[in-house]
Amino acid sequence: MTTDEARARLLLGLGNPGNRYANTRHNVGAWLVDALLDRFGVPDRRLEFPSACAWLIRVGGGALWLGKSTTYMNESGLAARVLCEHLSLQPTEVLVAHDELDLPLGALRLKRGGRDAGHRGLRSLTEQLGTDAYARLRIGIGRPGPTFVGTVADFVLEAVPLVEREALLGSVARAAEATRLCVDDGYAAAMNRVNQRDFVLTPCSPDDGGPTSPKGDSKMTTAQSVGAMPGREYETIYILRGDTTKESAHKVAERVGDAIGKEGGTLTGVENWGRRQLAYAVGKQRRGVYVYVKYVGGGAAVRELERNLRMLDDVIKFQTVLVSGEIDTGALAVDPSTVVFEDVEPPAEDEVEETLEERLGLVEGAPRMREDVDIDGDGDDGDDGDADADEEEDE
Repeated sequence: MTTDEARARLLLGLGNPGNRYANTRHNVGAWLVDALLDRFGVPDRRLEFPSACAWLIRVGGGALWLGKSTTYMNESGLAARVLCEHLSLQPTEVLVAHDELDLPLGALRLKRGGRDAGHRGLRSLTEQLGTDAYARLRIGIGRPGPTFVGTVADFVLEAVPLVEREALLGSVARAAEATRLCVDDGYAAAMNRVNQRDFVLTPCSPDDGGPTSPKGDSKMTTAQSVGAMPGREYETIYILRGDTTKESAHKVAERVGDAIGKEGGTLTGVENWGRRQLAYAVGKQRRGVYVYVKYVGGGAAVRELERNLRMLDDVIKFQTVLVSGEIDTGALAVDPSTVVFEDVEPPAEDEVEETLEERLGLVEGAPRMREDVDIDGDGDDGDDGDADADEEEDE
């Protein structure tokens, strides 16, 4: 493949991990990954490494890996290296999305190669890949204004103010279109389009892989900024501990509803399937309370829901499946009676599991251990201490 024919096979969105940095200027590269994941729903494949995670999606006419670093910005190169090695990619097939101080807020530029200009994420990539030949999607954040108090580091790590958010989300939306061009047409052709002053989003159908125009609402989530698009219908079943109280189950239900709604999803159905025997023990749990939820949204809603479920101690297991795609969210009507979380009843007395101490008769009020149980494994019914005492009395 010649230089002019090179195309993107991996988009690496730079940013710092964790909620603390999620809405900062330094994370706009990661915003692009989130936006594309939301646009294309549940990916075909997922990879996880200590320094990176990646998802395989279909963009336009080709496949594209979306990657994020799970380390901090100045170690971003570790993610690029492990993904290139595992996926057998050349550095020229890597497209890196990052924040750019030297471009005005809202500007977007595509380039191949070049210096890192002090960007520690790019510096790490060049060091780990041994070359600067990778392509870059530079998303302009501008430089601090005269009234800003603090360093440049403070500026890039500051949460994006609402007055800037609309312009930045517009850049992310155009960056999603630029990514599609890099996959379909290659870098050379994409640069001819993206670097024009009048580069705008191309209207497209849901099937051609491109985003639609942003609505311009400064309160939109990153996912919504890619444009109004059909949602997908998902089902998630989560299992609560068998001894979960009504109050704890209610708190979990609130988190579930909030998580789905936070990323623009709509809860459309809830069913409490009750307490059931687990197919196999999960930790010490042999029974669990099954709760089924159905909702319409994008991949961001699924990820936010699953992130919350992982953090809840009362949830011991969950699973999500994609039911159908391309739901018209504008025409979606939900009966309020179908999205009510029913109370979890306490387990019946015969369902309460004995603790290990209770089964061994070590707690007050528990049945004593049968006297004919061989507890020391020597083949007799008593313990060695009593046997020795009996022998001394016989003497």
